[in-house]
Amino acid sequence: MEITRKDLTKYVSTILTLETHKRTLRTTESYLKREINRLANTSTIPLPEKEQVRVEVAPNNPSNSFANVCYGFLIVMGALILFLGFDQQEVAPLVIGLLIAGAGVMGTLHTSSKKEREYDERLKKAKQEAELKFSQACEEYQKKRDLEREMSERRIAEIEPDLATIHQLRVKTESLLKKYYGLNIIHKSYRDIIPIASFYHYLSTGMCSELEGPDGCYRLYEWEVFQKMIIAKLDQVIEQLEILNERQAELKQALMDSNAAIKELTSYVCGIGNENRQHHAIMQYNQQRIEEEIRFQNQYNRMKDWLDSRPHR
Repeated sequence: MEITRKDLTKYVSTILTLETHKRTLRTTESYLKREINRLANTSTIPLPEKEQVRVEVAPNNPSNSFANVCYGFLIVMGALILFLGFDQQEVAPLVIGLLIAGAGVMGTLHTSSKKEREYDERLKKAKQEAELKFSQACEEYQKKRDLEREMSERRIAEIEPDLATIHQLRVKTESLLKKYYGLNIIHKSYRDIIPIASFYHYLSTGMCSELEGPDGCYRLYEWEVFQKMIIAKLDQVIEQLEILNERQAELKQALMDSNAAIKELTSYVCGIGNENRQHHAIMQYNQQRIEEEIRFQNQYNRMKDWLDSRPHR
């Protein structure tokens, strides 16, 4: 006795539901893990930067300029007197010239040395001010970082229980789905949400009544893929979800339901709700899946018993 179209449709419908839940739970778990990793390893507080110390050379004030002119004049006068002394070969002009020129040189050196000392003092003061400012910025950064870390740890503590619930639920869902596939009613090549959704469409609309054979789901699915009447790649399906044709209406609805569930289950980490809304959504989803799992497990047991009772198995 072969499986009836009604029972086969119910079986495929259950698998489509489990595939939808698997996608929802995997994506939700991925979002929650990524958010925990982000909170634990990233910071929005910018690191303080040490300012580059720059001190402009102070311009000459009028008194210094006048002094430099006087010192220059002395140097020139001293040089002229020295020249006259050498020319006349007299000692007095040589001595006087040396004294006057020396006074001019010493005055110039003194003015230059004073200017350098003032520059060094201003540079030293600027560096001290920069160090103090950087130290204060580092202290402020540490305070903000500690506060941010405390808030992150609190958010992680709020997310982790939800992640544990989603993880356990995903493992149970995948385990039950594996058991359904393990009945070997559907060929391994078609154990994915896209062909499963198409099979459910064929069976529920009466286009097919079996999986194999010239009029079966496998043959029709391959023909529609070849004719490009349906999209067989999930990433392309997701990109064109809003414009899928009626042949993939069941797939479109399954993915839209999955997206809506993901949005609600990750509302807190996605910034569209508080932790209470997300936690409540996850608890409600978990309770629904527990009740559904009992029903699907009983359905699986009945189908397995029926398949095991057939003489040819």
